[in-house]
Amino acid sequence: MDTKLIFKKSIDTLKDNFIIIVPPMITSLIITLLLLLLAKSGVAPAAVTGVKTGASDQMTGMPFIVGILFLILWAMSHSVVVAMAKEALDAGGTTFNSGIQKATDKSGSLIAASVFVSIIIMVTISLFIIPGLVASFLLMFTFVGIISENLRPLDAMKKSFALVRNNLRDSAVIFLGILLLGFLYAFASLILIRVPILGQLISLGVTGTFWGYISIVIVIAYHEMVKTPLPPSA
Repeated sequence: MDTKLIFKKSIDTLKDNFIIIVPPMITSLIITLLLLLLAKSGVAPAAVTGVKTGASDQMTGMPFIVGILFLILWAMSHSVVVAMAKEALDAGGTTFNSGIQKATDKSGSLIAASVFVSIIIMVTISLFIIPGLVASFLLMFTFVGIISENLRPLDAMKKSFALVRNNLRDSAVIFLGILLLGFLYAFASLILIRVPILGQLISLGVTGTFWGYISIVIVIAYHEMVKTPLPPSA
């Protein structure tokens, strides 16, 4: 599998279907507003939102359940982008409405998978960041399996694990590439959020572009991997 070609093809797909950035932009805006509300109520740390409140100043991190809820929101947004990316690759174009419709048609499985994956990642990352990254690595194809092959949540998680295991080198290159882009995205975001209004608006666009792009990368990688039948499980 040509991983360089996957990253390049993903850029071309995003340029031709820039509507793909909309779902993560909306999700980012919703989470930002929720964080502001939680900070004012003392649930979220002020460091996350920039809102100074007496209660939140005393907190050292976001409550576990809030973290899971936010991960579920991102997982659902990722599912919509995956649906849009698949349609763009299959049909040469996509729309926001078609992505929402395809995700809605599989909403039961997607919500269940979102809960399972979010809990696993939150539990592992609370132990240490490395187990959290490993869990994310092994489960990164879960939502593509549900959208592309109508798999049930646990079956999609198992298939993601099998794909990563049987394409370990290529999967690692894809994941490391995503991590590198993630560091660049985080650095850019830290700078932009310091600029009132304009910087925050640009940050929304950067967020949409980053999450939209990596979702396309994951979709293309998945379909390249499933071209060859997986070896039978031991």
